[in-house]
Amino acid sequence: MTPTSTQREGDKVLDNGSAGHCAATPAEVLARRLGLTAMGERLPTARVRVYGHEARLVCRLDPHEHVRRAGVAQRRLVLADWGPLNLLMGLPHEEPVPVSTLSNRERGMISRLPQWTHELRDGHIRRLARPPLRPVLAVVGATRWSEGLDAAVTYRPFCAPVVELNVGLDDPFAPMEAADRGIGLIVDGDSLVEPTPARPCPSATSWWLAEHAYRRMAG
Repeated sequence: MTPTSTQREGDKVLDNGSAGHCAATPAEVLARRLGLTAMGERLPTARVRVYGHEARLVCRLDPHEHVRRAGVAQRRLVLADWGPLNLLMGLPHEEPVPVSTLSNRERGMISRLPQWTHELRDGHIRRLARPPLRPVLAVVGATRWSEGLDAAVTYRPFCAPVVELNVGLDDPFAPMEAADRGIGLIVDGDSLVEPTPARPCPSATSWWLAEHAYRRMAG
């Protein structure tokens, strides 16, 4: 995935709010049953598009990073530039690194880093920023199982994918195939198959997706 594959206009933001303000969606209930989030924890959602496949990400907000960014500016701060994000991903969090140990390209990239993402002092750079949230579920709405499956596998590297069918089950073998592939299946609001929890590896791509969702998150 590249940044341009998901930076599409028309992505609509959804926000289910906290559990105390409105009924939980089937996806939220599923996330809690899988132990992906705590009971009563806010579950922000955002619509994103990866490789042309739209999904609603159910996310766990990083409260410390969210508060840190809010303390820097009143507007929501998002790291959207791929080059600086790659540089930050290669730096340890909160540990000073001698600038002299960076490559010429990396040193040239420092000037493009937003001020709130790092600290420069005594010839060292210290990364302050980290991903603002972690996607736990990617809910793909579809009318046919085959279409939902194609979209769901796109999100497998980042979180647990779920196909949500709202017009009934069109393929009797869908539950078996979903279970075999580790993909969740919700039909008419009922969870038929639970997804296998994902174990994504930290990467610039997963961080970029987190920023993408954070930008589209309501509230």
